[in-house]
Amino acid sequence: LDVARTETLPRFAEAYIAGKPGREKNWQAMAHILMQATRVQRKAALYALEAPAVGSALLAITQWLEELPGAKRPGDDRGEQAVALRRWARQRVPRLHKQLKRALQNANTPKSQHRARILAKRLRYGIEALQPLLRRRRTQRWLEQATELQTGMGTARDVMQAGVLLGKLEAEPALVEFLRGIAFGQGQT
Repeated sequence: LDVARTETLPRFAEAYIAGKPGREKNWQAMAHILMQATRVQRKAALYALEAPAVGSALLAITQWLEELPGAKRPGDDRGEQAVALRRWARQRVPRLHKQLKRALQNANTPKSQHRARILAKRLRYGIEALQPLLRRRRTQRWLEQATELQTGMGTARDVMQAGVLLGKLEAEPALVEFLRGIAFGQGQT
């Protein structure tokens, strides 16, 4: 709801309204519907957080994290750990890149495009987290490609999802069709 309301939809307001007062009313009504839905969802989230079971689960997770064994154990050799981590990183990142390449070859449906976007995100975050352990030239190129893919596919998917969301919220059908047209133009139908 927040992405649609604050990032995705504002870019298209001017194109939809195009100087027509009736469309401006529809846009304002849609903005109001989204704001109301956002408030309802936030209240639901706050309500869920007040449940004793949720608080207990959060405390248990915190306790579990605090009790995890440290990276250094008696008798461990940090040099061996560093070598093993570097070897793992240098195998993992190319494997992720290969998976992404395969996914992009078959990214012809919204579901397969979403899968490719998730793999681009994994590759991007993996490279960012493991960058000191990786070979620079190749992984820098992969990082740029993954970031570009993730951003581009994410933006297109956000438009499609905004249209679906507005349809469920019973926004003006012409506005929903306008967004479907944009999504179609971006290849996200």
